[in-house]
Amino acid sequence: MVHRAACTVAIIIMLSLTAFNRNAVWGEWTGLWTNVIKNSPEKGRGYVNLGVGYENSDIDKAMEIYKQALTVEDNFYAHYRLAQSYEKKGMDELAIKEYEEALDVTKVYDIPKASYADVYLEFAILLQKKGFVEKAIMNYQKAVDVSPNSLSAYKAHNNIGTIYGSQNLFDKAVKEFKQAIEIDPILPDAYNNLAIEYAKKELYKDALSAFQTALKLNPNDPTIIQNIAAIKTAKKP
Repeated sequence: MVHRAACTVAIIIMLSLTAFNRNAVWGEWTGLWTNVIKNSPEKGRGYVNLGVGYENSDIDKAMEIYKQALTVEDNFYAHYRLAQSYEKKGMDELAIKEYEEALDVTKVYDIPKASYADVYLEFAILLQKKGFVEKAIMNYQKAVDVSPNSLSAYKAHNNIGTIYGSQNLFDKAVKEFKQAIEIDPILPDAYNNLAIEYAKKELYKDALSAFQTALKLNPNDPTIIQNIAAIKTAKKP
């Protein structure tokens, strides 16, 4: 049996703390943004960054702060971080609502394209998990449209490909995986998933070639190693 390689979404990390002075830096961070809020209480930026400082230690407090931000300003990042927080807590319906709110804000405010490509991607992953496949594909495509050469676009193509693969739509799946590879040919996931599609069609030579490329890029991945062994077994008469 061959196994899919799934793209995961990296949470945006806005803090970088060294071990030896973590508490001191955290205190400086929260103190800084508490002071920003004091001086500019009508702006959401201070609340959002203060909330980020609490995410790892007290996610409920972080969520409370993001909600405060939204009382003073319809802030893209507050909606986004709140959506992520709801998702972490397994509150998927509320997360969906906040992702939608974040994307609505992009229609009004000038948000960097890479930022809302990330939101489309994460929203689509959640929708796919919940079984809303067509809506997931639509949002994956939007991630590609707004930032076509980004890591988010790579992941979007790869994930659309896995959906089409699960629907036995070989040509569509292969096209998506190849588009992902064009964006970033040094990431292994799309090669692994492309190889799976070839294997399903018993195109074992093509499958083995794609698996071997994936393995070169990630030599210690047990899934890829297992997939190569499965293909070699399948090729035997």
